[in-house]
Amino acid sequence: MEETIRPLPYFTTRERRILRLIADGLNNTEISEEIFIGIESVKIHRQDILKKSGCKSMLQLIQQCTLQGVI
Repeated sequence: MEETIRPLPYFTTRERRILRLIADGLNNTEISEEIFIGIESVKIHRQDILKKSGCKSMLQLIQQCTLQGVI
């Protein structure tokens, strides 16, 4: 079954940075240290990004972002 690619919404600079770090394999702690925000803030950003995108998982989101050149 082929999945339809739907355009992703606009992501802020911070959201795109977090997406890149997730795609690079960093966990929440590593992301928080890299961009100097709290772990809870990273978790909230991740939830917001998923909700905004309509994707069901981070794997699906990273795949879509890669295909569409977001990251």
